[in-house]
Amino acid sequence: MIAHQSAPLTFDFRGAERPRRLTTALLIAGSVHVALGAYVAYMKFSPPPAQIETAAPPLVGPWVTIEPPTPPKSHPPPPREKPPIRIHEAAPPQAPRTSIRS
Repeated sequence: MIAHQSAPLTFDFRGAERPRRLTTALLIAGSVHVALGAYVAYMKFSPPPAQIETAAPPLVGPWVTIEPPTPPKSHPPPPREKPPIRIHEAAPPQAPRTSIRS
């Protein structure tokens, strides 16, 4: 049995003109790759934007600045009493066990 292909899978267009769809697909794929490469290069080699910290302008005039109230000082908890140390006496020595093998 012989299998026939409806379209050959070769890109040999020496004698014929390249199909318009193939040219369009190659141009689109190439431009996407170039744009993606430019984006990656820009993100990698460009310095991050400088963060400018703006300080509050000093108050000049009849205004009175009100500071937040300080929290009340908390007293440390009273020291806990340590439990007494229990001393256990050693167990009395036992005679060694011997096994009798027959």
